[in-house]
Amino acid sequence: KIARTHLNMAALYLQPDVKKTSNCTLGANWKATAEDVYEFQLISSSGDYVAVGFPYVATMGPAPVVACSQELSKAVIYHNTAKYTSAAAFNHSEFVISYKVETGDSNEIMCTFSMNSSFSVAATNTSGETKFDLNVNKTHIILARG
Repeated sequence: KIARTHLNMAALYLQPDVKKTSNCTLGANWKATAEDVYEFQLISSSGDYVAVGFPYVATMGPAPVVACSQELSKAVIYHNTAKYTSAAAFNHSEFVISYKVETGDSNEIMCTFSMNSSFSVAATNTSGETKFDLNVNKTHIILARG
């Protein structure tokens, strides 16, 4: 679960192919804004989209993913499989409360959104919904951009 005792947390990633520098290429900040609401800020130094996922295991999937892009008027919910394929979730609860995307002059992208801590996602029309609760269940945070 996301540690509620640390209301401001950050995860930063420096890609291996980037020369040793202090520049961060992908990052996320999050904080609890209410008992069952989190605000996320995703930042990428380049790309058309930025996304955050919430797997129960320390891999890219299976996991629900919230994707942000300047092209989108609202956040899109994806589902990563254990084999790292990704597709729009077949069904999901409406858990993203607010959404805003900004881009910079150098192709940076920043997405800010608020979401309920408890939500459900169905990967396909034949899979049942999987329930998630960031306040109760242990989860990992994964970041992606492209």
